[in-house]
Amino acid sequence: CFKCGVSGKFTESDTYQPNVYYKQKHDNKITDVNELHLQYLYNRGLKLDDVILYKPISYTQYPQYVFSDLSNPKVGRNIFDLEPKYIKIGNLMSPWGCELLPKELTTLVIVEGVFDYIAVKNYANLHVVALLGKTMSLLQKTYLISLKVKKIVIFLDKDAKDFAYKLYTELRLWKDVEIRYPNDDPWNDRYDLTNILGGLE
Repeated sequence: CFKCGVSGKFTESDTYQPNVYYKQKHDNKITDVNELHLQYLYNRGLKLDDVILYKPISYTQYPQYVFSDLSNPKVGRNIFDLEPKYIKIGNLMSPWGCELLPKELTTLVIVEGVFDYIAVKNYANLHVVALLGKTMSLLQKTYLISLKVKKIVIFLDKDAKDFAYKLYTELRLWKDVEIRYPNDDPWNDRYDLTNILGGLE
């Protein structure tokens, strides 16, 4: 995980939650990543093929963050050890770390972070959302309950079993929910996800 400070003042269009800075309006432009961004990704264990899948981009106003062009709205992770660790740029009504989902789907996997999202999306080929942390906000919960999804799979890091069970108890009244545990975390287990998440579609 990585964290970073954000320059500038908060406005009425911005919100802040622990570890996540939400920016609705911005004047900065998308730019290519630099050597620091790439070095961070390589230090996280990404290989060249993974970096290509991640589709890294940067923004001129937030050079200390590396964003994935896969996510919508854009979610950036910090390459240094400061808060907040995430920046989310775009529609503040989107409660998840990544893509807005179709209204009907068979399986939805819940993970903690952006790299976990990339792992499940690219290596398991499943619909996935990232909490950007270990807990679920009221907005996230409301959005999730509104979806027509047959099964929700909670797939947090190995060290987050208590948090996974708490999510399970919050959602089981409305949805068919199960918990699956990675050997370590979804990103580090990405090459084995077809086995760990086997039987899901």
